[in-house]
Amino acid sequence: MPNKQNNSPHIKDNTQNVVQVGAGLLLLVMFLLGLAGMYQIRESNESMSSIVEIYIAKIQLANVMRDSIRLRQIGLNKLLSTDDPFERDEELLHYYEFAGKYRDARNKLIALPMNEMEKAIHEQLTRITRVAQPLNKTAAEMIAEEAPEAQTRQVVENALSEQQKLLVQLDKLVSLQNQYANQSLQNGRNKYDRSMLLMLLLSVLVITVAFIVVRRLSKYIAENNQKLLDKNDELATASSKAMEATRAKSAFLATMSHEIRTPLSAIIGFAEASLDAGRTAMDHQDATQKIIRSSNHLLQIINDILDVSKIEANKLELEHVEVSPFELLADIEALVKPQADAKGLLFKIEYVFPLPQTFVSDPLRIKQVLINLCGNALKFTEVGHVMIKVSYDDIARQMEFSVHDSGIGMSDAQIGKIFEAFTQADSSTTRKYGGTGLGLSLCKQLAEAMGGSVSVESLPGAGSRFSVRIDAGEGADAHIARSREDIPSFAVEPQQAQEPVRLQGRVLLADDNADNQQLISYFIGKMGLRVELADNGQIALDLVCAHEFDLVLMDMQMPVMSGTDAVKQIRQRGLQLPIIALTANATREDRNACLNAGCNDFLTKPVDRKRLYQLLSEYLPSKADDGYESLFSTVLEREPELSDLVEKYCHKLPGMVEQFKQSLREGDRDGLQKLSHNLKGTGGGMGFPALTDVAVAIETRLRQQDLNGIDALVGELENIVQRIIQGLVESRAAGLTHKPGASHDAA
Repeated sequence: MPNKQNNSPHIKDNTQNVVQVGAGLLLLVMFLLGLAGMYQIRESNESMSSIVEIYIAKIQLANVMRDSIRLRQIGLNKLLSTDDPFERDEELLHYYEFAGKYRDARNKLIALPMNEMEKAIHEQLTRITRVAQPLNKTAAEMIAEEAPEAQTRQVVENALSEQQKLLVQLDKLVSLQNQYANQSLQNGRNKYDRSMLLMLLLSVLVITVAFIVVRRLSKYIAENNQKLLDKNDELATASSKAMEATRAKSAFLATMSHEIRTPLSAIIGFAEASLDAGRTAMDHQDATQKIIRSSNHLLQIINDILDVSKIEANKLELEHVEVSPFELLADIEALVKPQADAKGLLFKIEYVFPLPQTFVSDPLRIKQVLINLCGNALKFTEVGHVMIKVSYDDIARQMEFSVHDSGIGMSDAQIGKIFEAFTQADSSTTRKYGGTGLGLSLCKQLAEAMGGSVSVESLPGAGSRFSVRIDAGEGADAHIARSREDIPSFAVEPQQAQEPVRLQGRVLLADDNADNQQLISYFIGKMGLRVELADNGQIALDLVCAHEFDLVLMDMQMPVMSGTDAVKQIRQRGLQLPIIALTANATREDRNACLNAGCNDFLTKPVDRKRLYQLLSEYLPSKADDGYESLFSTVLEREPELSDLVEKYCHKLPGMVEQFKQSLREGDRDGLQKLSHNLKGTGGGMGFPALTDVAVAIETRLRQQDLNGIDALVGELENIVQRIIQGLVESRAAGLTHKPGASHDAA
């Protein structure tokens, strides 16, 4: 009998271990299944979207070419039938304008990927164009010079005949591209259906395995608990706790499932919606912003879970650096105040002097705690204010940050639950406001890790006050701010998209994922860098040894040879070019492993574009300033006899810029619309596509009601016009009518 009593604690421990291991494995399998499904669906959507976008662009450009030819046909007939010289001059201008649109559209179309059938049609277009171009030119000249009607009509009919041949080929091209677009869309849908079927099959498999495991675990637990209950009354309490833990885990799984599915549904839904026909550019931009916002929310959920795991495993590492409380709160204000303004809430920061100018702690984790508390305050406050109050306890040498709100408040019973992981005040809070229940638990554990604590005071309907105390470390009393006059000013950069600087150099990107290659290559290319790709570490090693590169971006986990081994081999061969590790493993141990292998720096996935630009700028030189570059008309490359017409047009441009400025000062949206529409048509027709581009950008800003953006674009327009005038001056000085360059086809 004594032996049985001695063994009962071991039986209890084994039961708990089995439950924990089984639940952990089930959570891991479900999490991996979700990630695999998300990745597969995202890959399918992105691939389909990219292909369809290319064909849509092709169809649009081919339609522009076809419309330009038709309008030129109409223009020739009008020129032939009109006797008014002014009307004839205006029609001639439009006639050449349509040629410019055709030429620009074709140049853009040829730059896109083509198959053999498309290439064959473009070859036909080139052959017909070579015949049509002299006829078009002769017809326009004869009409302008008022040549005999019979001769003119014969030349016009020949020109119209050749243009009709172009229309036949363009009809074939549009029909062919429509066919390919539909095929690509169907292939993408089939791939999506296969991905969904795979997820369904995997889900059935996981549920089946989970059911078997749960059945066996339940049977095992029931048998052992029954034995223990028969031998020891204390096990009744343990059983009750086990059931409570099981219910808590079930509630956690339900909550996490909801919280993960919510942003995931938005990601999938808006990705699919962006493929629908008829959606405008504004619709696509809006969908993209929602996908990014939901993805960041999903990433934050995962990061919170990982932080809790690190703390529970006692692996959380903290920094100990000097922190300015004023700079810290300025950063938080820049993030939180816009959210408060959007809800119509007052947000302010109150300083209780004296305060140390600096103290020693981890600024990143303090921000994490305060932003979490402010986020909760904003979530549960509909009317009133959210305020941060900061003070210093010089006896305990602790900083205290208090977050006050005028929100819904809490009862004592609710306060007793809020710091438990995966728990909220009550079920109604979860249903109405959402959330994982990790935030306040994480705040409490982080504050305690920094030598402090978190406390709360609240009343239902009267708001809440969360107080965070953090150890200030030695030396906090050395420099004291005693009033607002002692607070230094800090310039907080606005959160907006940052255009990359232009760099020079040759970069090798080693990554085995084609989507990552495409995305990161796009980012690098925007900086003016040349990019080469490697699918694994061995290829990367061979390329680095055989060619000159200025920098390498190296994924750490690749087939054939890992990035870590490739970096070691590169360093062993004495090559000292900069290497930046590129990996989804984001822990400090992973960073140290990459640096120990020979990497110069470390970049995590998903790639932060701003951080990528910053790193490349540190290791690569900026492109030399090319100075003031003149602009020349592309029309004169083929038709120099139009130099007088182009020159007259150039002389009108400065006056047009002044009209833009005047309309902008007066807020005349209609005037700006007319000016930009006119500039969009004539700019390309006269051989200045830069004018057309800036006019299109101004029209876009008008639709978005962004007058500040138009101001910058008018400045850009003025710069372009100055470069055009400078090109005109240079041409005269050199005795030229145009600047030599690559030829452009025109019908």
